[in-house]
Amino acid sequence: AHMTLDMMDALTERGFAEMTQEELMSDPERLRRLVEEIQAVYAELTVEVAKIGADISDLNRQTYRNVAAAIPEEPARRLRNAYYRLAFRELGPLVGQAEQDWMTGALKLEELTDEQRRLLTAAAADYQIRIERLLEQGITLVEDFWRDFSPFDFDQDQMADFQGELSELYTKAGELQGEITASLEEALGAE
Repeated sequence: AHMTLDMMDALTERGFAEMTQEELMSDPERLRRLVEEIQAVYAELTVEVAKIGADISDLNRQTYRNVAAAIPEEPARRLRNAYYRLAFRELGPLVGQAEQDWMTGALKLEELTDEQRRLLTAAAADYQIRIERLLEQGITLVEDFWRDFSPFDFDQDQMADFQGELSELYTKAGELQGEITASLEEALGAE
C-alpha cells in the first residue's frame, strides 16, 4: 500500500498527476515518458523493499541459529532443513542431500569390524561438514542474487551467471555424493 502511495506521489512530483487519460493517449511522447518514469520510480521503490526483505531474511537466519543452538542436534538439523527449504527454494536438492543419512543403516550391521565402524563414522562426519559448507555457499549465492535483483533492470548475463554458479554447487554436491558412496564400498565391499 505504501509503495502505491509513494508511486503516486513520485509521479505527481514529476508532473503526471494533472493529465487525463485522453490527453495521455493523444500524446505518445508523454505516454512513453510516463512509462519510463513509472519504471524508474518502481525500480527506486523496489530497492527499498529488497533492503527490507534482506533485513527480514537476516533476522530469520539469526533467529534460526539462536533456536538451533538451544535445542538438541537432531531437532536442530530438522529445523535447519525445514527453514532452508522454505527460505531458499533454489537450493531444495542441495538441502535434500544434506538431509541424507548415509551411514546409519551401515553402522547397524553387527558384522562390522571396529575399523569399518571408524571409517564409516569418519566418512559420514566429513560428508556432513562438506555438504553443509556447500549449502552455506549456496545460501550466500542466493541471498546476494536476490538482494541485487530488480525486475526493471533484468540482466540476462547476471541470471546466467547465477544459474551457472548454482550448477557448479550441484556438480560439487554430486561429486561429494560419489565420494561417500565410494567410502561405503571401500569400507564394506561393493555388495
